[in-house]
Amino acid sequence: MFPLESRVFHFSKLPMLMLGAACLLSAVAGCGRRVVVTSPGESTSGDPSEQPKDHCEELLKNAVGMAQPGRLGVSTDRRQVSELFNQWRGDCGGDVELAAFGAHAKKAFEPLVSDAEFKAMAEGRISERDAETLRTAILLKRAGDVVVKSADRDIDRVNLLFQFVVRNVALSAPSSEPIPQTPYDILILGRGSAEERAWLFAELLRQLRIDAVILKPATGVKSQSEAAKAETTESKPDPEAATSSGSEPSTADEAPWLVGVLLDEPQKPVYLFDLWLGLPVPAPDDSAFPPRPATLEQVVEKPEILGRLAQDEGTYRFAPEAFHSMKVEVISSADPSLPRQKRLQSVLTGDDAVVLFDPLDDDEESPGLVSRVEAFGGKRWGKTDISVWSFPERSLVATEHLTDRQQQRQRIRRHALDAPISIIPKQKKDENGQERIEITFGNPKKTQLKTRIAQVLGDRKNAVRSYNLVRFDGRLDPRLQPPPEFVRMHARAEEDAFFWTGICQYEGGEFDAAASTFRDYLARYPQGDWADHAREMQARAFARQQKFADAFKALETLSEADPARVAHQVLRKTFRSLQQSAAKTSE
Repeated sequence: MFPLESRVFHFSKLPMLMLGAACLLSAVAGCGRRVVVTSPGESTSGDPSEQPKDHCEELLKNAVGMAQPGRLGVSTDRRQVSELFNQWRGDCGGDVELAAFGAHAKKAFEPLVSDAEFKAMAEGRISERDAETLRTAILLKRAGDVVVKSADRDIDRVNLLFQFVVRNVALSAPSSEPIPQTPYDILILGRGSAEERAWLFAELLRQLRIDAVILKPATGVKSQSEAAKAETTESKPDPEAATSSGSEPSTADEAPWLVGVLLDEPQKPVYLFDLWLGLPVPAPDDSAFPPRPATLEQVVEKPEILGRLAQDEGTYRFAPEAFHSMKVEVISSADPSLPRQKRLQSVLTGDDAVVLFDPLDDDEESPGLVSRVEAFGGKRWGKTDISVWSFPERSLVATEHLTDRQQQRQRIRRHALDAPISIIPKQKKDENGQERIEITFGNPKKTQLKTRIAQVLGDRKNAVRSYNLVRFDGRLDPRLQPPPEFVRMHARAEEDAFFWTGICQYEGGEFDAAASTFRDYLARYPQGDWADHAREMQARAFARQQKFADAFKALETLSEADPARVAHQVLRKTFRSLQQSAAKTSE
C-alpha cells in the first residue's frame, strides 16, 4: 500500500476525463465528424454515386446499432446517432417527400413549442430527440415482450405491464421544481409521479398497438374528495396543506383521473387503472391479488366496487356519478405523429421493428389515434369530449430547456448510474523529496446503468450477479480519502443495487427471497431513498405467497412523508380483507 502522508486528487478533472473517454469509445462516429461507413476492404469518398453496394445497409445497421439501449448513453450519444441517420437519409434515399403534419397534431403541439421547434417537427431531418425516441421504443418493446410472454389474452398482457410499471417506478414526492423526465428516464431511474407512470404505461402499450387514454369526470362533476374538501375548508384554502398532506395525487390540474385501456374486443371494453394508487379499479367479485381490472361499464353498474379503493377511514377520490360522463385525453407526444417517423419505422426489421409512427391524425393507410378513440366512445363519450393530454409533450420540451438548477439536480440523480469509477493512486515525490499520493480516476464503467438495462430487459440472473459486484466495488478504501462527491456516488449506487436486487427476485417469481431482500434493505437503510417502496414491495411479495397477515404487517407503520401513503393505506386494507377471507375459508 502506498504511504498516505499527503495526497493530490483531480476530481474536478473527472468530467473532462469522461468526455475524452466518450470520444475514444465513439471513434466509429468520428466524435462529430461526417461518418462514411464502408465494407471491409473498400473505401469511398462520400459521393453517393461512388458508394459501395452495401453502403446504405451498413449505414443503417450502424445507426440503429448505436441507438440500442445498451449503447446510446453508454458508449454513444444522441448527436452521433442522429448524424449517422441523416447521412443515411442523404446518401440512400431516406430524404423522401413527407406527408403533411396533421391538423390534430398541429392543434395539440404547436402551442407547446417555439416556432422554430414546430417548424422542425415537419422536416425530414432526424433530430437528437428522435435518436432517444428510437432507443426508448426498442427498450420498451423488448421489455414488454419479456413481461407479457406468459399471457394469452390482451387483458392479461395489459395487467402484467401495469404491474411492471408499478414495481419498477416508485411514486415520487411532489416538488416545487420537478425534473422533467422522458419515459426512458422514468423506467431506468425508477421514480416518477402518477402522470409519469401513466405515460410509461401507455408507451409500453403502444408497442403492443393497444391504446390508452386519460379519463376525467366531465365539467361540473366533483370527486368525493373534492366535495368533502369543499365542505370542510374556509373560503381561503391553505395551499401548503394541500401539498404537504400526501392525501391527494399530484396532478397538473388537480382534476382526478384514471387511465383507461381500450381493447379491440366485441364489447369494446375500457379497463380502468389508478396509477396513483398503483392498483387497477378491481373487477366485481374479484378476490385475487393483484386484482383483475374492472371496466367502465362495471363501475357504472356496480359503483360499490369503488369502496375497495377507499382509504382506511376515507373515500375514493371519484364519486360514482363521475363515471356517467367522462372527458377523454389521448396519451401521446408529438414524436409518434412526426411524418419522418413513418419513413424510419418502415426500414426497421427483426428485433428492432418497433412502433415509432402512431399519429393523432388519420393516415392514408390507417385511422389515427384520435379517430380510434372517437370510434370507441359509443355512449361513453363523443367527439367534443376528446382532446390530447399535454403532459407528455410538455415534459419532453422541458427536458430540452432545463434550468441550471434542474441540470445540476439531474446530474446528481444520474451520477450513480456511472458507477463504479476506479481510483488510481500514484506514488510521487514533491520538490522537497517527500513522497505523496496523487489520485486520478478511471473512466466511468457504467456497470450500474448496464445492469439496470439488463434487468429491465429480463436478464435477471446476470443482473443480480452484477448488482452484487456494484455493491462490492462501491466499498472504497478509506485510506485513500476519496472526495465526498465520489463517496456519495458509490454509496447511492450500492443502495440502488441492493433495492433493485429485490426487484429482480420478485420479477423472477422468487417472492420469499425478494421479501427477505427488502427486509434486509430496510434494516440497513431504514430512512433510505427506497424505504417506502421497499415496504410496499415486501408487502406485495408476501401477498403473492398468500401471507396476507405478513403483508399487512409490512405496511403497519407508514411514514408521514411517504408519497404513496394513501396507496399504502388502501393496500393495507386490501390485505386485511384478504386475510379475513382466507381465515373464513380455512374454518
